[in-house]
Amino acid sequence: MVEGRFTTAGAGAGTGQVGLQVKSITYSATGIYTFVFSQSFKHIVGVECRLADSTASNDDVKPVLSSFTPGDANTPASIQLVTQSADGTAAALNGPVVLYKFTFSNENDLASKATMA
Repeated sequence: MVEGRFTTAGAGAGTGQVGLQVKSITYSATGIYTFVFSQSFKHIVGVECRLADSTASNDDVKPVLSSFTPGDANTPASIQLVTQSADGTAAALNGPVVLYKFTFSNENDLASKATMA
């Protein structure tokens, strides 16, 4: 599990990043943040993201997972997270803190594990 937070900074990279196993967080386009991890996770099995310090003007804005790229022996895993407005379009935020928790697995066959009880 990887959890942490960062502060949004408008049309720039987030600041004040706190959390282990995150190598970097970059801002690539409106509301799109790319996380590069220090490990090569194979699967993402859980995502929890929310905003803290939100104001009335952006209470309906939410961070959502956009994509996951598994890592391999040479490349760490990465995720794209998008901050979205209430209508579902990407939104650049300035100030709210994004709190995140990602759960990963390196199991080779998650489907068979899920059916075993």
